[in-house]
Amino acid sequence: MGIRGGVLWDLPSGPNPLSNMGLRVERIIVVDDEADSLPLYERFLAKEGREVHTFSVADDALRALTEETWDVLITDLMMPELDGFGLLAKARELGVNLPCIAVTGYGSDSTVSQALETDCFGYLNKPFDWNYL
Repeated sequence: MGIRGGVLWDLPSGPNPLSNMGLRVERIIVVDDEADSLPLYERFLAKEGREVHTFSVADDALRALTEETWDVLITDLMMPELDGFGLLAKARELGVNLPCIAVTGYGSDSTVSQALETDCFGYLNKPFDWNYL
């Protein structure tokens, strides 16, 4: 595990950890209540040939997580009603188990610790370098 450029990874080093993680990463679900950032995720991640679905409401994303198969969840941590850790916990309660990257504009030692405790394999502080995705 290492920290590079505000990013905590438990993954192989490299410019694009999603490509280097050794798993099939074709379908990505992104959740962020800042709707203006969602097209950026779509544009950047789709360049790699991935199918990307974005949600600004965690409950809508939870429904999609349980109805379809996804390879990776990228979620903002600070969201109204249901935060990213709550989303991940509810998804796991419902039998959805997939790698998760936690994203936040309010990074702290406690959020890093919580990300590690919830087995997130990535942690990004906003703003981040898109190449880390």
